[in-house]
Amino acid sequence: MMTSPTTLAVAGCCALASFFGTMNLLPEYEQRVLTLARFDYDAGVWTQQVVSESGKAITGDWTVQISRSENGALTVLCDGGGRGIYNGSVNKYVTDEWVGSACPDLLPHDIAVVNWEYVNHHGIKTSLSATYVIPDP
Repeated sequence: MMTSPTTLAVAGCCALASFFGTMNLLPEYEQRVLTLARFDYDAGVWTQQVVSESGKAITGDWTVQISRSENGALTVLCDGGGRGIYNGSVNKYVTDEWVGSACPDLLPHDIAVVNWEYVNHHGIKTSLSATYVIPDP
């Protein structure tokens, strides 16, 4: 039985990859994944905790929009955004500081939509988002 050159090449590549993989000689890439560990609002203060799964800080952009439903229509109360470094620390902000603009006093059922955007370990722009509805007192 004859073995084709293509079959031999594939088998050789697999054997080399297996060998170098077991010898830890293949380069490893660092995971770049963010998860939202905490996002809430209490007594006028927003608390967020965005965690890097690798434990190393990841820089990303964020946006927030706070809205209120009135007569079946959503009215934007305030919005903003910026750039942050996410390393798992717990951050607390009053609304105007967090949004970066004047925002009226928030009421139960007001809605905050937040989006964090960063580049993952594959070089793909990825986003993480959350919606928080302020509960009744």
